[in-house]
Amino acid sequence: MKNYVHKEYFNYFLILSLDKESCSHQPNLTLRSQMSMGMERWFNSTNAKDIGTLYLIFALFSGLLGTAFSVLIRLELSGPGVQYISNNQLYNSVITAHAILMIFFMVDNWRLFNFNFQASTLRIFFSKKKITEVALNNNQNNTITITNSNNNNSNKNNDEDKIPLYTKVYIENPFNNRNLILKVSKNQKGVYSPTPNNLNPYWVTGFADAESCFGFRVRKNLKLKLGWEVIPYFSINLHTKDLSILLDIKKFFGVGNISSGKETAIYQVNSTKDLLNAIIPHFELYPLLTKKRADYLLFKSAIELIKQQEHKYIEGLHKLIGIKASLNKGILNEELNSYFNNIVPQERTSVPLPEVINPYWFAGFTSGDGIGFASSVEILKSSSHKIGYQVILKFLIIQHSRDLELLKCFISFLGGGFIKERTNISEYVVVKLSLITDKLIPLFQKHHIIGNKNNDFLDFCKIAELMNSNAHKTPEGLAKILEIKSGMNTKRK
Repeated sequence: MKNYVHKEYFNYFLILSLDKESCSHQPNLTLRSQMSMGMERWFNSTNAKDIGTLYLIFALFSGLLGTAFSVLIRLELSGPGVQYISNNQLYNSVITAHAILMIFFMVDNWRLFNFNFQASTLRIFFSKKKITEVALNNNQNNTITITNSNNNNSNKNNDEDKIPLYTKVYIENPFNNRNLILKVSKNQKGVYSPTPNNLNPYWVTGFADAESCFGFRVRKNLKLKLGWEVIPYFSINLHTKDLSILLDIKKFFGVGNISSGKETAIYQVNSTKDLLNAIIPHFELYPLLTKKRADYLLFKSAIELIKQQEHKYIEGLHKLIGIKASLNKGILNEELNSYFNNIVPQERTSVPLPEVINPYWFAGFTSGDGIGFASSVEILKSSSHKIGYQVILKFLIIQHSRDLELLKCFISFLGGGFIKERTNISEYVVVKLSLITDKLIPLFQKHHIIGNKNNDFLDFCKIAELMNSNAHKTPEGLAKILEIKSGMNTKRK
């Protein structure tokens, strides 16, 4: 930005919803001189203060000139036979000039407001530092079109390069584009936050797959006609050490509230409007991959019922209770069981396996998964090793057995690893050092682990480096690994 934006200009950011396919081009950047920006700053301005300044200058000039013409005309007409302007043609010219000046004085304000709407320019800055030029033409029903002169499409099919739905938009020279900003804001969906956010939407979905919960509470409320209140929620519950993640997620969606206690912090969205406008659209475009997607689809159908006000009638309330009986663990409390008999649980939708796993999703899922790097180092006694100990470095993801098939997809995604199965538990495990150093660590160095777990990942990398140099086979290296292990996860101060 510093290469072409004048230092005196301000930056203005919006979050817009754009068509992903229409933005999959390479960037195009046009350099602009200080003089041209200065000209636009004053002569194509739509800023109220700029227009006011220009209008006062023009009013002063036209007022003086108009007054002079008016005085001449009045003197000429003040007395019969008195001619201050002896040339009749000159007198007619003064009359005409006075009329034109007054007309121009009235319409110039309209001209100043509307002149630069014919071809205004926005510049969009994507999260991967790519820049795409967008032209907004007032003669095309205010639709956004992409212009691009770069024909390099080598990354066209790369999932990680797809443009997020909610994209930071940089509007160059906001002095001159105030009305344009308002026009774009009103015509585009998904304007939730006025501040930039660095979270990748696939990362958010991956983290939600690991940590979020979709549901709704049904409780007594005698103030309501049916005596029952329905409160939907989307929530993420974390340790207070990871409060920063919840703050970033709240900023990403632009809705919801965060409450925190001594050890627990909760991000929660309860408003039906916010769920419909922010949460559901996100998970429609960036779908969940675990079996939690079935819960999301049930939750979505419940929100639709609430949107249609069906929860205010007994039939709709019974439908909601049926959905609740299938959500998550599908357990209804005693109060609901006693009041609502013969409830038929809503059928859960089967969740297909993903064709491709986005690396940002995997990073988000690992950031939220309770294990990851926490139990990554095992030091076992071994008579077959020279120093008497064997060091095992492993990457571990544990899920309920219902997501076994998804864990198997990780094998092809990373090119290795294996599955361990226990009662109702499935584990994806990587212990091969070359796979850890060549695939896993570079993946997370590019697509970051976020939150307190990133500290465990950095320690994980240190141990991998020691093992890669065979330092773990020496007493000094083993002592260093033991020192690192003693400060990981819950032992970290």
